[in-house]
Amino acid sequence: MDDRRDECEQFLARQKSWIRAVLKGDYGSPDIPPAMAAVGGIEELNKARDQYEEVLNACPKHLKEYRKLAARLGARTALFGVPSLVVGAPRKDWLAQECWQLQQIGLSQPEIAREMNLRYPDLRDKNGNLRPISKEVVRKHLASLRKGAPRKEPD
Repeated sequence: MDDRRDECEQFLARQKSWIRAVLKGDYGSPDIPPAMAAVGGIEELNKARDQYEEVLNACPKHLKEYRKLAARLGARTALFGVPSLVVGAPRKDWLAQECWQLQQIGLSQPEIAREMNLRYPDLRDKNGNLRPISKEVVRKHLASLRKGAPRKEPD
């Protein structure tokens, strides 16, 4: 088995550095783009890839790693252009606006929290747990409005 493993490693050692990097999935190498853009670069890579896949048939451990790499790259390629998921809970702009309106009529943050809990006694999180509004929640929602507001220049 060591001879077969050596055969895979020897094959990679005989390749140009940029081809070796591509076959190992290291696309961060600065040598790759100019080498692939050169005349015959893609054909050279495809030929080396075909030969490497033949050599891999004799080396199950390297073949397993190569298949995992191909699966990751395939998944990444399939998701190219698909928007990413937004991290965190969805924004509650309606809650922030109501907190702001209550602040404008002169209520403090703890008073706003009490008023909001009276208005919405059954607020729940995504798991269905009761989620009362605290003064900290009010503070965070008011801060989110301040971050989005245009700043006035000092006179």
